[in-house]
Amino acid sequence: MRCGKPSRPKIRRRNSTLRRQAEPGKALVYVFQDVEQSNSVNIGTVTTRVGLDGAWVGAIHGKSYFFFSVDPGSHRVCAAWQSNFKRLSKLGSAADLTAEVGQVYYLRVRVDERPEHRPDVKMEHIDTAEAQLLIASSSLSTSQPKK
Repeated sequence: MRCGKPSRPKIRRRNSTLRRQAEPGKALVYVFQDVEQSNSVNIGTVTTRVGLDGAWVGAIHGKSYFFFSVDPGSHRVCAAWQSNFKRLSKLGSAADLTAEVGQVYYLRVRVDERPEHRPDVKMEHIDTAEAQLLIASSSLSTSQPKK
């Protein structure tokens, strides 16, 4: 499944709480990113692109999050490491999501970029309590597709 090719996302620090309601007739999906880095010197951090049913919907960079609306029904959400290095750009993960009108769903993308470990991307469902903790320590990410 292809996730698309987003540009580098803009990260904004925002003191916010979770948006509690979806648009009428839709569900709301939050995607958070956690990055495990080495304690040694790091040059930048990972950008991960996120797709829904094969179409790009956003990107997250470092410890950040974004959210989007989705129609009810069964969907596949994917995350892929965005990199110029072929071995890293092949790393990704996916999760199934059955969205119901008015519901809010939370996904976390864990990226391991520590040199002493094998690089990895893993997507998982999380609960509201964990999402509250992540939003308090994360930045809001906004992105636009490349033209």
